[in-house]
Amino acid sequence: MKRLFLSLVLLLVCHLAFATGVLINSNTTSFLPVRLTSCHYDVDIQNQVAAVTIAETFYNAGVNSISPRYYFPLPRGASATQLRWFINGAWHSASIAASPQNPQGGPSYIPDYFVVYISLMPLVFDISEQLQPEDTLIMEVTYAQLLPYAFGNINLILRNDYTAIQTYPLQSQQLDITLSSDRTINSFNLNMPNATITNNWHTATAHLQMSNAIANTNYSLLYSLSQTTIGFQAMSTMRDSIPDNFGNGFFSFIIEPTSGGISSELPNKITLLIDHSGSMQFENKIEQAKSACNYVVDHLGEFDMFNVVTYDHLVVNLWGNLHDNNPSNRQAAHNFINGISAIELNGTNISGTLQFAINQYVNAPDTYNNIIILITDGQPTVGILDTYQLVNAVDTQIDQTEANIKLFDFGIGTDVNYQLLTLLSEHNNGTAIFLGTNEIYETITSFFNMINQPAMQNIDITVQPQGAITEIYPSPTPDLYNESQLIISGRYTTPQNIQIQLSGDIGGEPVNSQYNASLSEEIDTLYQFIPKIWASKKIDQLLIQYYSFPSDSQQAMLLKQQIIELSQSYGVVCVFTSFTGPDTPDEDEIADTPAADIILLGNYPNPFNPETRIRFQVFKDMKAPAFIQIYNIKGQVVKSLAIRINKKGMYEVLWDGKDNQGKVVSSGTYFYTITIGNYLLTGKMILLK
Repeated sequence: MKRLFLSLVLLLVCHLAFATGVLINSNTTSFLPVRLTSCHYDVDIQNQVAAVTIAETFYNAGVNSISPRYYFPLPRGASATQLRWFINGAWHSASIAASPQNPQGGPSYIPDYFVVYISLMPLVFDISEQLQPEDTLIMEVTYAQLLPYAFGNINLILRNDYTAIQTYPLQSQQLDITLSSDRTINSFNLNMPNATITNNWHTATAHLQMSNAIANTNYSLLYSLSQTTIGFQAMSTMRDSIPDNFGNGFFSFIIEPTSGGISSELPNKITLLIDHSGSMQFENKIEQAKSACNYVVDHLGEFDMFNVVTYDHLVVNLWGNLHDNNPSNRQAAHNFINGISAIELNGTNISGTLQFAINQYVNAPDTYNNIIILITDGQPTVGILDTYQLVNAVDTQIDQTEANIKLFDFGIGTDVNYQLLTLLSEHNNGTAIFLGTNEIYETITSFFNMINQPAMQNIDITVQPQGAITEIYPSPTPDLYNESQLIISGRYTTPQNIQIQLSGDIGGEPVNSQYNASLSEEIDTLYQFIPKIWASKKIDQLLIQYYSFPSDSQQAMLLKQQIIELSQSYGVVCVFTSFTGPDTPDEDEIADTPAADIILLGNYPNPFNPETRIRFQVFKDMKAPAFIQIYNIKGQVVKSLAIRINKKGMYEVLWDGKDNQGKVVSSGTYFYTITIGNYLLTGKMILLK
């Protein structure tokens, strides 16, 4: 059976806001978020990959000490690479442990607004130290994210609307974005009118600073890069040390068609499967699902065929088979969809609805794209309940149809069976998309717009010289759609020039394209996210295999151990691992990187009045921004600075003893951090007046 993995679909269709974390007291049965007083973002974007660092300061305004628990809603497809916190005058860094997140205790009731805010699977971390009354805690999270691309634009959205959690003004809000691009930056726009924007065509920046304001607006950066008929971008880097034998080289290739550049002329056969069991009545889920399905019906192609099926414990279909797209059939579909309502206390018959849908495609010709879209917010409670039995039943039935069916599953909320939906889709040329209850309409309609424009299918990648690249993921290669991208990651041993041939078909007609790429011999600091992207993709692939076996089987346990080793070796948190700690760094420690690459030279003079220069030495050629954060003894950010690293040499940054509002700070001890990619330097200085 052909398996086609579309693991990038989420990145392409979901432009959703995630980021700002929430701190609560885990040592109480009541739910009361700790006051957020500042939120600072530092974002470094290389072409389309963002390294995001968010530092948040929380203040204990109560009269009792608290046990801090931190929730951070990671964006979909993002990999958390570092977690640090500052409490009682010291920084601590978390390490990655071979155990899943499993926080104990905490509030007995979690309000719905909080569940919606933190999303489906947030990062959760308990701080071992107590936060005393009137003290502050800084939480700092760094993650790497391949930014969503659709319709020629790349979108970064950072959550800064905190009104669902608190309406108390923040002392400081700051955003610094640096974009570096090999291609021309055609546009670079931030939704904040008071931001300072620059665009020098290959480098662009955005800076925003606010004081004593309510955090009520999400940051949205939208930019576009120049395109060609089929765009191709190669990124590669070497890495000093690796835990395997696949070579020290890592690469990512990004392939994209231009808007309207190429398109398949194959019509679609689409069956929509809508769960209307009792739980769908809550939070407007059923109405969003109905609106999304009405959108799909209205945007079918002239020669498309379709059907609509609803299910709870029973399966009810609009027609017994697929019908042509014409005005009368569309109206019948709208009437059927609009008449759907959630039935309280009834079950969820996933196996029955899939059995009916698949039977429509018996002996379906290859002159159609055969698509099944299943929407559900629950687990199977009627029909076949066992995950493996249900997956095997669907696989067997699809094999018997002798049709190339693509099965896409949309799992809504937290009560879905992730393993089941993932296996059903990945076994059958599709993907499982997990979304929150307020994302149904946007996600499904955006997804349909994308898959409705296949640009190249049945793709095969060959490379000359043979064997130059290995460990390529995802595998097999996904279809390429108009207004989207195909992103391939892998490994290499020998730096060299290679030729890549992309072969496939458009509307059944064979096509191929050739590209040239150079596999770098350099350890490129700008591209050190690529090993993490490769590790994330391999983990995704191994998880699919893991879920194909019972969790207590020997095969599953061996795969789980391999996944844990990858997670820990490459610093990518996954479902089987979690951040743990504490691990207090020395003042001049460089985290995760060889100490010889960058050395902190300290600040001079120290003590100082009224200004000092923070200095550091770079011993290797690199191009990257350096972000400097200065904190007071309570851990509050008082000043943020930045400088661009262009080559090896000594660098220094002047601090004039003023805070981000331009006010002179008081005498005392101050701490500072210098972050350059994965490099971290920390120091201490004293202001005497």
